[in-house]
Amino acid sequence: MLGITIRFLATGNTFRDMEFTEYRGRSTIGKIVREVCQAIWKSLLGKGIPSITKNLLEQIADEFFKNTNFPNCIGALDADEGLPLTNNIMRPYPGKHLTIQQRVFNYRLSRTRRYVECTFGILANKWRIFHRPLNVQYNFVTDIIKACGVIHNCVISRDGIKPSEELLIHDGFSDLHNSTNYISSTNPVNIRNEFCKYFSSDVGALTWQLSKI
Repeated sequence: MLGITIRFLATGNTFRDMEFTEYRGRSTIGKIVREVCQAIWKSLLGKGIPSITKNLLEQIADEFFKNTNFPNCIGALDADEGLPLTNNIMRPYPGKHLTIQQRVFNYRLSRTRRYVECTFGILANKWRIFHRPLNVQYNFVTDIIKACGVIHNCVISRDGIKPSEELLIHDGFSDLHNSTNYISSTNPVNIRNEFCKYFSSDVGALTWQLSKI
């Protein structure tokens, strides 16, 4: 059953495709894959997903800053238009008539988002199930994503990241300054404005950013 599930995740074949190679019906294969995905998540969770602690989040933020020059951030989401502006989620300034500072902020935010785009590209190249729409129920989609994520993390922990993958993640994030800035405002608009000012300041600006907007 594990072999069927790994082949399903790694090849991206549909249940219909596998019906002829596994000599089982589509519904049976679907049931096997879902149950094994759930078992993978339960058995590997402790190894593949670390417990969230303050120290871990601080380490993630430090590493993320080194790679992207975006301070006080623990990750990126590839869905700007579908997310609200909140204390913990930044999105671009809307509209066309923006100031230079606002355009710089939008560029820096978009540039940072490339990190998650590259990461998802690496995940999808290993697990080709993500190369096509997941035509299953929502809860089943969740099981597939969780299983692939936890296996992927365990493989990286064991084998490390290949040089080609590391280059893909960090592409475009070179020549960064080493500095930090702490924002205390609790209003999301003010937080974005503070980032905006920081990215155009002597401390937070990149020497070539104006040529990119």
